[in-house]
Amino acid sequence: MSKRVREWLVTQGIRVLKWPPISPDLNPIKIVWAWLKQEVYKLVPNLHELGKEDARKKLEEVLPQAWENISWDKMKRLVETYPRRIQAVLKARGWYTKY
Repeated sequence: MSKRVREWLVTQGIRVLKWPPISPDLNPIKIVWAWLKQEVYKLVPNLHELGKEDARKKLEEVLPQAWENISWDKMKRLVETYPRRIQAVLKARGWYTKY
């Protein structure tokens, strides 16, 4: 975060913590990617055995279905964990949490 943005946040009364900008505890896409990978392997259990070109073609084929297999309800539940995740990061002062 730039110095200017940090100063603005402080003037707005927003507490700025020092922790990596790509905190895995607060990065939902990491979780969603893991879910997508699980869904792909359900559809193509032998994906890792395919050659690079065959694997690429198979991924192009199955990724839309794998994505559809992740329910909006599951996404909603993930989003609902964020107040707890944020509190855990604050309590840990930006350090590791159970998430």
